[in-house]
Amino acid sequence: MKYNIKIKAIVIVSSLRMLLIFMMLNKYHLDEVLFVFNEDFELHKKYKIKHYVAIKKKITKFWRLYYKLYFYRFKIDRIPVYGADHLGWTDYFLKYFDFYLIEDGIANFSPKRYEINLTRDIPVFGFHKTVKKIYLTSLENVPSDIRHKVELISLEHLWKTRTAQEQHNILDFFAFNLDSLISLKMKKYILFTQCLSEDRVISEQEKIAIYQHIIKNYDERLLVIKPHPRETTDYQKYFENVFVYQDVVPSELFELLDVNFERVITLFSTAVFKYDRNIVDFYGTRIHDKIYQWFGDIKF
Repeated sequence: MKYNIKIKAIVIVSSLRMLLIFMMLNKYHLDEVLFVFNEDFELHKKYKIKHYVAIKKKITKFWRLYYKLYFYRFKIDRIPVYGADHLGWTDYFLKYFDFYLIEDGIANFSPKRYEINLTRDIPVFGFHKTVKKIYLTSLENVPSDIRHKVELISLEHLWKTRTAQEQHNILDFFAFNLDSLISLKMKKYILFTQCLSEDRVISEQEKIAIYQHIIKNYDERLLVIKPHPRETTDYQKYFENVFVYQDVVPSELFELLDVNFERVITLFSTAVFKYDRNIVDFYGTRIHDKIYQWFGDIKF
């Protein structure tokens, strides 16, 4: 990143859903935004991001000092920070910047996730005093202590209030392949999978067994599997008759582009929260003891 560029906002990205919401809320030119993410997310390789910082996986004392010195100049300019506050290295931003929390995904709606604040000096998930606003699509399980900070948003409303050019710019940013819409619109069902083995909640074998149990309830020829962006599982190897959608784009774009499915299937991905509950098959966390112990009871 060039040091003579005037940065007007920082966004800390932990999910594609969060990135899409930011893009629809964003009032800055993208050349004025500094994107910050874990180095394994590699957003700069996937999308048209000019200014970014990829945080090292292993935060040593050296790297912690380096990042503090790097971001200090933005603190002086009182640059607003958007995005995730719960990552291991975001404490510095919470302490010194005005923070605007953006919904990450299931973490914002899991009761167990708020228990992490009991062991932290700097509270996360919107509890810190520097968090000025929390953008959420639901108030489900949100503690009363922070509800006054919440601004409920609708992705559909945000999308419709964007101009045609702004919508085009968002699709261009995510390198969305419009030709894929033809294949997607021929399918009746979509399964949103989750990175449960990658996050070491369960093994890959256990994850595949769960999805095999679920998929047998549907016609594989009419099914789309949409893997989580961080998943490394090769679903095509296990489900040869299923269309596996490999493009790394926010799944929320499907409905915004009028791709409609008869049934929307998941364990507990927030990707389904925007759909009418009458078409959602939400299997929940109780489907496996390890998942339930990790996330608690998540319902739709």
